[in-house]
Amino acid sequence: MLNHSDFIEKRWIINTVKNHHNDAAKVSKLIDKVVDRGGIAYAHEKMLEYRQKSLDILQSFSENNFRKSLEQLVIFTTERTT
Repeated sequence: MLNHSDFIEKRWIINTVKNHHNDAAKVSKLIDKVVDRGGIAYAHEKMLEYRQKSLDILQSFSENNFRKSLEQLVIFTTERTT
């Protein structure tokens, strides 16, 4: 979102994150802006791309318990909800 914001909005975003991260109303407003601009959808898409790249790289290693554990870790961290 920062890359697509003007100077004033960038300052507001950075200020909110740095200085007002405990202010629920300001954080909520920032989250709403990120969602409205497609930031969450973009991040989710990128996460899935990196997950696939990771799994592809792991496929180049011998199949064993270590590789299987790493594959499970990649899947767990990208599918968990909390």
